[in-house]
Amino acid sequence: MAVQSNEGRQPELHEEGGAIGIVHVACPGITSLLPSDVRQIMGHWCFVFRPEVTKGKRLRRVPVHKHLIEQGLLQYVEERRKTGKPLFYEPARARGGKGANPQWQKVAERLGEWVRQSLKVTDVQPNQGWRHLWREIVRGTRMKPELCDYMCGHESKSGTGARYGKRKVPVLAKEMALFPRFKVPALKRPPTPLKRSRRTQVQIAADKTAKIARRAVRVKAA
Repeated sequence: MAVQSNEGRQPELHEEGGAIGIVHVACPGITSLLPSDVRQIMGHWCFVFRPEVTKGKRLRRVPVHKHLIEQGLLQYVEERRKTGKPLFYEPARARGGKGANPQWQKVAERLGEWVRQSLKVTDVQPNQGWRHLWREIVRGTRMKPELCDYMCGHESKSGTGARYGKRKVPVLAKEMALFPRFKVPALKRPPTPLKRSRRTQVQIAADKTAKIARRAVRVKAA
């Protein structure tokens, strides 16, 4: 399982968040999820995306792909539920972000940075790219365009009739099952131990000097 929930640490959503983002085409909204947003509806586990997060007109229920469940996603959700914390960020590490740029959105941006810097993928826009990859893969399946649009959070292009009636969760789950599984070699490797690097006295002194200089600049500017 790529997600870790050690106390006081930012959950590592690199592989897990990316996989969820691809399969459920909701990045950056995926990083806003709370444990209460993962619910069992009509016998199927679903992500429930709130309209205030996705900028949609209504709440959206998207079945969780079985591949993610097999990787231990539900156990992780339960761990976060017990601690009373969101799934993919640590509130204690917030730096006073404004409502227009909430903490979960910053975490989504860091996911994009991880793709660019660690994976060296620089020719795509990572978070928006999840949806592009979703669409590309779905075209090779028999998924209904109307339901693909719904799960993707896009306005349906299937005509006026697509706006009538509800999208039943069992029907959506059947369509989600058409999405192929990803082969993620990293999931077969043992977890990488956390490496903590301590600053030297020289680094501490240099950081202190830089901090004093920044403070002086702010005071002068005020």
